[in-house]
Amino acid sequence: MPAPRDFALLRETYGIRLLAYLCASDEAAIEAWLEDGAHDPARLAPPLEAVAIGVLLPLARRASSEPKAWPGMGLEDLVMPVGDGSQCLGSALRVRSGGELYVEPSDGSDPVGSTLVRMAVDAYPLLMALGSGYLNGAMFSLYRHPVRDELLKAIQVDPSLGRLYVQDQPGVGRRGYLVDSFGRGRTTQDVAFAEEVILSSWDIVRMAAENPQVGDLVQAVRMNLERVREAVHGGSPPVPVRLVFTGFKVPEGITIPTPWGVLRPIREWERSFTPEPLRRSLSGQDDDGQEVLVSYGGEMVLEMELPYQLEVSDSPDTSMLDEHEYMSAVARLSPSPSLDRVKDAFALALAMAIERPPGDWVVSRLAWTWAADPLGRGHNIRGWGDTQRGPGFMPCVLSLENCAAVERWCEIVDMQWTGNLDVAVRRLLSASDARLTASDRLVDAVIVWEALFGTRQGESALRISAAMAWLLGDADLQARKNLRAEVNRIYNERSSIVHGRAHDEAALRGSSNQALQLAREALKRLMDERPDLLAVKDNAERSAVLLLGG
Repeated sequence: MPAPRDFALLRETYGIRLLAYLCASDEAAIEAWLEDGAHDPARLAPPLEAVAIGVLLPLARRASSEPKAWPGMGLEDLVMPVGDGSQCLGSALRVRSGGELYVEPSDGSDPVGSTLVRMAVDAYPLLMALGSGYLNGAMFSLYRHPVRDELLKAIQVDPSLGRLYVQDQPGVGRRGYLVDSFGRGRTTQDVAFAEEVILSSWDIVRMAAENPQVGDLVQAVRMNLERVREAVHGGSPPVPVRLVFTGFKVPEGITIPTPWGVLRPIREWERSFTPEPLRRSLSGQDDDGQEVLVSYGGEMVLEMELPYQLEVSDSPDTSMLDEHEYMSAVARLSPSPSLDRVKDAFALALAMAIERPPGDWVVSRLAWTWAADPLGRGHNIRGWGDTQRGPGFMPCVLSLENCAAVERWCEIVDMQWTGNLDVAVRRLLSASDARLTASDRLVDAVIVWEALFGTRQGESALRISAAMAWLLGDADLQARKNLRAEVNRIYNERSSIVHGRAHDEAALRGSSNQALQLAREALKRLMDERPDLLAVKDNAERSAVLLLGG
């Protein structure tokens, strides 16, 4: 007879959802059964006793006795064949408990798809056991699945998938070489195809719902399979992407549409995907004196899609893995806009939309990025940044007016940011939220001026200061003269810094803040009110138009 601690072990090893699935019961009934059994094991229901106590408990005991580096470790038996070898343990237990397995109608026209679906259904219990958060693909193998050989044969004759694997590996299968739009150049093997597609599909449904169902997994497998087929033939199927930002929040229930996707608050269950080093918080006060708490791991999620592309080698040699060939392929496949471009475009829109003094701008720091790789094995977090580094910032909650302004500026930035503004945008963002010293901020801010109006022709300080005065000054002549003189003064300060003259960082704070504010106002005026000047690609001509009163 099981002891009370055995019921705690079942709960800890499998969790309520997985136990409910394997025992073909609802979660409330499993919860009550665990509670009742822990107090009175003699009251166990016979079906639950046969499956949970007869099979799952011994497996849990064995798993608990082994070193456990990852969730689900020790439960690989759930995808192992049992009985006559035609069914995996997890699925067999569900049927034995009186439940049904997910069955997808099939006309036999896609043997790869139908076998993948069956493997995904059998893999579902182990995938649930792997838990939330980081997905360790090394813990997931379907090597002994009953229909694996059937899948490999179907792949070889599939007109699309067969192109992925061009070289025989005696005793193993077939392999090939590819580069994808995520910048990966690698060898790929047909024996790993099922794990790659199913793990990627599970990752996708985990990012879409807190408790994905087996039908969700099957649908994602089908979509991933079609994405791979389309990409093999030169197509660009969209895949879901998430950019997770911190630094600010929006009022409850508010989302912000952007040209790249919808920006929304992070869901609580999504925080489990946050990289461990970022699981800390920062508190501050808003303009009304109310406390604002943000996580370094992210508060806002930009949901978007990017095109997925592949280049597949037509021969079994390794030429595609040559560094030059690899970099050329990456350049050809890089999505537009890139994730870095979207990150910077949004940070720029936020800086332009909300009026605050330099040093107190609303901060948008990218915490982590997730992108669905249809052939990805494991959790598809593409990277994360240490949002705790850099200048300190004060978290805030955007007002409804702020949110509307951000939406408007996202549209403006998307339309007006062309290649000739790249340097100006990068330096504005680095000056505002990367540089730690006043001198560095001042130098970056003045580079923004030069990127907009500077030229090798003539006297740079005079041309830039006069153009800035005409652009930003009002109709009063004296006001423009004063502004030109101030710009010229700051420009000379910058020249002193870059030529190595001694300077006082504390004394430069005022000038650096003023230089940054002028850089922001110049770029803002050009993008919002004078896009005609942005259409002038040559800086000398752009500044000349302003100097002539245009």
